[in-house]
Amino acid sequence: MTNHGPLAKELTERLKDYLGVRHIILTNNGTLALQVAYRALGLSGSAVTTPFSFVATSSSLKWEGIRPIFADIDPATWNI
Repeated sequence: MTNHGPLAKELTERLKDYLGVRHIILTNNGTLALQVAYRALGLSGSAVTTPFSFVATSSSLKWEGIRPIFADIDPATWNI
């Protein structure tokens, strides 16, 4: 399955039908998926996140020109 090959097109159509949506974008990794979401939402400026996460959480923000603001986590829940 590569880029816009027949298997990717088939998977896209099947997922659209299964999820009942008109549009879907396949990405090759979670980092790119985050970047696509930031652009689609028109995010800019800064975003609160945690450094206690996979590196893509912060690096994808930087790559899109969004400044990450790091917040500590609650040691009991591990949430911000």
